[in-house]
Amino acid sequence: MTDAEWDILEVLWRLEHATSSQVAEALAQRRGWAPSTVRTFLARMKDKGMLEADRVGKNWVYRAASGPTETRRSAWQSFAQTAFGSVGGALRFLAQDAKLTQAQKSRLLQMLEAKDD
Repeated sequence: MTDAEWDILEVLWRLEHATSSQVAEALAQRRGWAPSTVRTFLARMKDKGMLEADRVGKNWVYRAASGPTETRRSAWQSFAQTAFGSVGGALRFLAQDAKLTQAQKSRLLQMLEAKDD
């Protein structure tokens, strides 16, 4: 997923649903995109299944197809699989090669142990 797609999803999660104009307005300072650019992104994201859309009058109203937690989980699993071969490989990298401080390693271990509860 691209940074631009994340930005659009963040807007839609915050607003719950929005027209392309509302998305463009929400991202105006961060991205400064032309309305046609926003419409292109929204159409492509809808085609990828990332967004859902309904025609309301003459406008399309968009919403994220999944919530933030589900989307982040899927993105993490995809990244871990692509970059490290598995989630376990990514965790091994964090434990051995990521140059975490001892405090960060301890915190990571605490989170992993708490997940089992």
